[in-house]
Amino acid sequence: MSESFEQLRELISLRPGDSRRAELDSRLAPMTGEERARWLQVMKETDIFYDSLPQVEIPADLQAKLLEIPQKQEAPAIAGRIGPRRLRLYAACLLILLPIAGYALWNMPRSDTQPVSLALAADKAAEVANLAVESHEAKLPLAVTSNDRAAVEAALQGEMKPNDMPFPAIVPAPKTALTLEGGGVCRFGSMRAVFTRWSAGSKTYTLYQFDGKPLDIKPGFNKTIVSAKGYKVSIWPGYENPCTWALVSSDRAGLEAFD
Repeated sequence: MSESFEQLRELISLRPGDSRRAELDSRLAPMTGEERARWLQVMKETDIFYDSLPQVEIPADLQAKLLEIPQKQEAPAIAGRIGPRRLRLYAACLLILLPIAGYALWNMPRSDTQPVSLALAADKAAEVANLAVESHEAKLPLAVTSNDRAAVEAALQGEMKPNDMPFPAIVPAPKTALTLEGGGVCRFGSMRAVFTRWSAGSKTYTLYQFDGKPLDIKPGFNKTIVSAKGYKVSIWPGYENPCTWALVSSDRAGLEAFD
């Protein structure tokens, strides 16, 4: 692994709020949209882990009390057999282990724990699918026509500015042999979405990127596939962005082109 990769991984693994995380902005800036988004996804998962740790309150005078143990006359006989230096080491270890023990106890299985569902609600999936298919069938004009992902991404970023959309435009690389035709910004129900059009032979695919919050779509759901008006629509959450993705395909095979 390169030194740059190792440094990025170290910075992203830092706790949220750490001053050294400021270096990330300059290191991620020159990356392509997709590469940058994947690093941001790693950082998001790290932040979620830190946020899940319970806050364990340690009395302010705990360390002082522990360090006083060898000096007390009533200390157990074992204290006489352990030197003050080693006992201080034990006390320091205890201070480190207390939060970890608290986290473990907090996450122990409980009989009343209910499984967390990551499935996208059926009504939300149907609503997104219908909006996506409606726009796909309209064959909206492209604001930019190009098969260059970077050029289309830059043009879409400019198209988004008047619409105050809370995420950067991303043109992901397909995993199958699709040709990018271009993209634009379209109405998507009560809001607007960024879309890109792709083709493979005579088949056309439309990929949408939009803000799921107005539709009350929670982040982190599992990829969902819905049938709507003869099409297959794949829906999944964004790469660290506050957005949702939807791909309209005339066949199920096309749904594997993107995450």
